[in-house]
Amino acid sequence: MKYEYDVVSLGCASLDVIFVGMDQWAEPGKERVSRDFALKPGSGAVNVSAALARLGLRSALVSTIGQDEPGSLLWDMIARTGADMSLVTRSPGYRTTVSAALGYQGDRGFVTYFASQDTRGELARFENALPKARLAHLSLSDCLRLPYAALAKQSGATVTIDSGWDESACIDNVAPILQSCDVFFTNSIEAEHIFGGDSPEASAERMAHYIDTFVIKLGCEGSFLYDRGRVTLIPPLDAGPAVEMTGAGDLYCAGFIYGLLHGWPMERCARFGSASGGVAVTFYGGVDDAYTLSRVNQVYEQITS
Repeated sequence: MKYEYDVVSLGCASLDVIFVGMDQWAEPGKERVSRDFALKPGSGAVNVSAALARLGLRSALVSTIGQDEPGSLLWDMIARTGADMSLVTRSPGYRTTVSAALGYQGDRGFVTYFASQDTRGELARFENALPKARLAHLSLSDCLRLPYAALAKQSGATVTIDSGWDESACIDNVAPILQSCDVFFTNSIEAEHIFGGDSPEASAERMAHYIDTFVIKLGCEGSFLYDRGRVTLIPPLDAGPAVEMTGAGDLYCAGFIYGLLHGWPMERCARFGSASGGVAVTFYGGVDDAYTLSRVNQVYEQITS
C-alpha cells in the first residue's frame, strides 16, 4: 500500500520564547537578565513533526494555530522545516499558544498560555489522515481527552505516544491507552508519577505489565529501553557543547521513530534517538537549521568508531 504520510503527529502548536542563561530566578517586583534568547516553534507534536521532515520523512502535523501575530510567525517557522501543514488550520476564533522557557543553572522552568484547540476539527482531520499514514505520534494528554490512540490502532497505523507531564495521568487512566500503543516514551519523573517506583528500574518493572516496548528518557544519563522483556541502558552521545535542553526529548522520539519506520531493531532505534537528542542540545529550541540527517548520522557513528 502506498501511503501519503510516513508520520502524522497531533497536538498543540506553540510559539516558544526561550531565555538562556538567566543569572537567577526573577522575584516579584524585580527584573532578571538572560544571556541570550530565541523564538522557536515548540510543543512535542511540532518538534517531532518538524524533525522528521528534516530527516527526510513525509511528516504531517495536525493542529490549530490562531489568526494572530504569534500564529503567523509560528506558521512560517514550521512550514520552513518541510513539515506538511495541510492538516493545520488557522482560525480567527482561536489564539496561539505561547510558552516562555526560562533557563537557569542547567535546567528550565516554563510559563505557558494554553490556547483553546479546535478539538472537533482536529479529530476529524486526524481520522481522515489515518488511512494514509504509516505511523501516528501522539501526546498522552491528548489521548486522555479523546480516543486518538484507539482510532490510530484500528486504522492499522503504528502508534507511538510521548507521556509529557500531565497531572491527571495515573495507572488507571493510562493503562487502557497503552493497549493501543506500540512504543511509549516517558522520562523518569513522568514514569514515577504515573506508575510509581523510586527509580527508573522500579518504574519500568511496573510499566512492563502494561506495554511491551517503552523508553524512559534519562536526560544527560541516556535512556532506558525495555523491549519484550529485554532491558538495555542506552548511553548519551556527545554531539558537542550543550547550550539548551528544550526539545531534546522530542527529538529523541523523532530519531527513534525514524529508525522504527526503517525497520531497525529497537536497540538501534534507541541509539539513533540518543544521537538525535544529543544534536538537539547544541542549539536553542527543538527545531533548527543545524538539525539534519547527516549531522545525526555523524553523531550516531560514534557508536561504531
